[in-house]
Amino acid sequence: MFDNRRDVYTISRLLEKPRTHMNIELKKASLLFAALVLFVSSSFADVVYRNTTGDLLTTLNSGTREVGDEIILGGTSRSLTNFTLQYSATANTVGLARLRFYENNGAPSNGYTNTPGSVFFDSGTFSLDPAPTGSTLIFDLETNPEFALFTLPDHFTWTMQFTFATGSGGVDLFNPVTVGSSYADFWENDGTGWALRVMTNGTPVNFAAQIEAVPEPSTFALGALGFAVFVGVFARRQIRGNRV
Repeated sequence: MFDNRRDVYTISRLLEKPRTHMNIELKKASLLFAALVLFVSSSFADVVYRNTTGDLLTTLNSGTREVGDEIILGGTSRSLTNFTLQYSATANTVGLARLRFYENNGAPSNGYTNTPGSVFFDSGTFSLDPAPTGSTLIFDLETNPEFALFTLPDHFTWTMQFTFATGSGGVDLFNPVTVGSSYADFWENDGTGWALRVMTNGTPVNFAAQIEAVPEPSTFALGALGFAVFVGVFARRQIRGNRV
């Protein structure tokens, strides 16, 4: 997929929010069914964003700061099935990383563009191996069924945040984007707020990534009918199970 790749890792989302007991089984079943509908359709996924060729042999070493690439998707499919990125890390030990998706609905920056605001996907913190020559991370629907809960906006910012005890790491930069588009600058949050940054040498800061999606749920009307039947059967079993 990428010009330069050493290893491939599939990342599972780490759930960090507390859960309530009420209706948890039904909610879990609903989520799994919705994910299943998309998973079955994922073989027909469209690439709506691609920046995987034209390796600039440059890594945006961001320290512990959160950095983001504001992108515009191509095509019309918006139900996410796969998100892939490439990073490099010169660290000598296993580190930590976190992926987030933001709507650009925050406060205006420089009076003309909105900062990253509402988070609509958060991977949680996950471990990351050193990768001096570049490694690929894959977030897919099978290991991240939460993808079924949202529709991708046409325009949003995705961010990465790395933490290594020694050495450094960051996303790799590729150019040009071949599906969709990306601005040449990038967002940076040092803990005090978002600011737009550019590379002083003029290098376009387009993060190495590929996004695949299927058409929105209206295409899966039959799946919605199946879901209604599924919930009905599930509820009936619950009632029967409670009888004495």
